[in-house]
Amino acid sequence: MSTEIGREHEDRAAKYFADHLGGRVLARNFRIRSAEIDLIAEQGGDLVFIEVRYRRRQQFGSGLESVDGKKRGRIERAARCYLERLSDLERRRFRGVRFDVLVTEGERVYHLKDAWRAP
Repeated sequence: MSTEIGREHEDRAAKYFADHLGGRVLARNFRIRSAEIDLIAEQGGDLVFIEVRYRRRQQFGSGLESVDGKKRGRIERAARCYLERLSDLERRRFRGVRFDVLVTEGERVYHLKDAWRAP
C-alpha cells in the first residue's frame, strides 16, 4: 500500500476516533527501529495505542485478523519506548493503557477497543 493511501486511512481513523468515540489523538506514526504505532490517543483517561488497518476487500482476511502475534509484539515494544519517554507526571495522568484496532473497509470504520492485552 502506498504511503499516501496509508495516510488517508490513518486520517479517516483519527477523525473517526475523535468525532465518534470522543478521543483525542496525541501523536501519529511513532517509530522505533523495528516498529511503528499508527496513532496514540487519549480517551476516557486511558492512553490508547491504535493500529490502523485498511482492507479493500476481505478475500485475504479481515483487518482485525491481520494483526497477528508478531505485529502485536512490535507494537508493544514501541509502546514501551513511548511510555519510557514520558515523564512520571505525564504517565500518572493516564488511568490505564490499552491497544485498539481501527479498520477501514470501504466507507465503514470498525473499532475494536482493547483488542489485546500486553503481558
